[in-house]
Parts: sequence; C-alpha cells; structure tokens
Amino acid sequence: MSLLRAHAGEHLLLGVARRSTLLRDTLLLGTDLVVPRHYRYQHAQRPGAVPAEMPGFAADSIAQLVDRVLDELVQPLHDIQLDNAEFACLKAIVFFDPGTHARTPAQLASVTLFLKKLLEQVGGVAQW
Repeated sequence: MSLLRAHAGEHLLLGVARRSTLLRDTLLLGTDLVVPRHYRYQHAQRPGAVPAEMPGFAADSIAQLVDRVLDELVQPLHDIQLDNAEFACLKAIVFFDPGTHARTPAQLASVTLFLKKLLEQVGGVAQW
C-alpha cells in the first residue's frame, strides 16, 4: 500500500500522458475531459453574459501545468512511440523506484534485483 501511495501522482500523470499521445497540444483526462494547451477556465454563464475567468493565479497555474505535462511527458512519449509492454515497464520502474523505498543497502539491492527480474519477464532487458 505504501508503494501505491508513494507513486499515485506519477501514475496518474503517466496515464494522462499515455492517453494524450495521439492528440495534439491537448491533455485527455481519465474522465474524458479534454484540456487544450491554452486552457482558460470559464464559469457557466447565462446567455449574453460576459464570461468570468478563473482568478489569474489559478488559471496561470493550470496553464503552466498543462504546458509542462505536454512538453515534458506527452511529447517525449509520442516521439519514442512506446508500445504497451514498454509503457508497462516504465510504470514498473516508477512504481518500484529503489531510491524511494530502500532504507538500507540490502533493501536497495533487493528492490533493484526484483525490478530487474520483473522487467526481464515483461520482455525488457534492464541495463543497470
């Protein structure tokens, strides 16, 4: 359970990035919500009313996050064209990151050996 808690954010971002690789300058969230690169949140308005934008700080933060995910995750995943097995290996590497959970050198060696065996079974050849 601690592994899942430690890396839930990374796995959520990897899932968004994977779903978004076929789109251009757009994130596809798990709820099928599409977030374009130049995202600006607008409240629901009555017809003819002037749209009220989200306060500047929140809108800028979301826009920066969208840009960063697109530039640092989606585009590289798109460029290298990961297949499903390679993506599963990437998620395993993130999930079993030895530096996050190992408290002693013996634990580090144990987690590293487990990860290497797992990746070899999936079909990837781990180079350590």
